[in-house]
Amino acid sequence: MSLGELSKDAARPAETRRANEAEIRQLFATVDGQKALKSANVEYAKIDRAVSSMSDEDVARISSRARELNQDFAGGNLKDHELLVILIVVLIVVILIVVLR
Repeated sequence: MSLGELSKDAARPAETRRANEAEIRQLFATVDGQKALKSANVEYAKIDRAVSSMSDEDVARISSRARELNQDFAGGNLKDHELLVILIVVLIVVILIVVLR
């Protein structure tokens, strides 16, 4: 294995984490995400900081759910109200993960 391949392998987890964090942030940057934040009285900046402090496993798990939500909503499988409720639940989970650590 060359040094370049080792460098790529070493950088892969950080790239994955950045992509996962971006998925979560994007979810809360949407109109519905902003509605969920507003209804829970939480500022986007707090979510941004919370995501940064979560473990890799928690970020991966929540970003996976964020991708599923985006796909379901884009496919018409969720109504606005259902998405809002789910976003509030995800928001609560993110906050709890950070607070309980």
